Amino acid sequence: MQALGKLIVECYFTPLILYAIQILTVIVSVRNRNKFPELKYFHLYPITSLFQTTIALGSMTIVDDSIDLVQHPSVTVLILVEFLLIYLFYFRTIIKKRDRLVLKILFIGYVSYTIFNWFLNKSFFEYEQPFLVQSIALIIPCLVHFLQLFNVPLGRELISQPTFWVNVGVLFFFSSTIPLFLLVTYFSKYIYLHESLYSINYIAYCIFFLIICKAYLCKTVTRYDYSLS
Repeated sequence: MQALGKLIVECYFTPLILYAIQILTVIVSVRNRNKFPELKYFHLYPITSLFQTTIALGSMTIVDDSIDLVQHPSVTVLILVEFLLIYLFYFRTIIKKRDRLVLKILFIGYVSYTIFNWFLNKSFFEYEQPFLVQSIALIIPCLVHFLQLFNVPLGRELISQPTFWVNVGVLFFFSSTIPLFLLVTYFSKYIYLHESLYSINYIAYCIFFLIICKAYLCKTVTRYDYSLS
């Protein structure tokens, strides 16, 4: 319990704020899970993330050395599930054959890299470097999807498209947290002395999940939404 309290205070209560926003995002996404075909399975992402946060924070109150025994393995599993669900979103929204081929290559490469590291480098208990690789593997299809959104006419404004908002969230979160996890990976002693920097990750996740809520709350398109002029 003391470890949990220390984390909350040192990170300026951002873990609790994130937890509340995760609950909100689960409610919004589950209630609207059938609203957009592109987001048909995406509600599983906030559900998985909330489950992982519950395990990680809860373990700090009941398990000694929870960082090594529970938190790091749970984050490692979340990272893989996160990757799979976001790539499923891109496979459902990116339409060009050339771009889909790039997605398939990145998908196979990252999954192979993850499994290889789990068994040979014991990265199942050290998620920092796999997270960096994952971030790059997710930013690439994000940029590809932006090019598609700007080049393929979809009949309505970008800000009214749920895929646009999910893409904004993915780009924001994974690009903004790369510097933090570079520090965690290569300057771990500095991070150990300045653990409040982890609040950057919590804040970025908060914004990401709020953007996901915005995506699910976009209006559905009917024929009356289009201009007749």
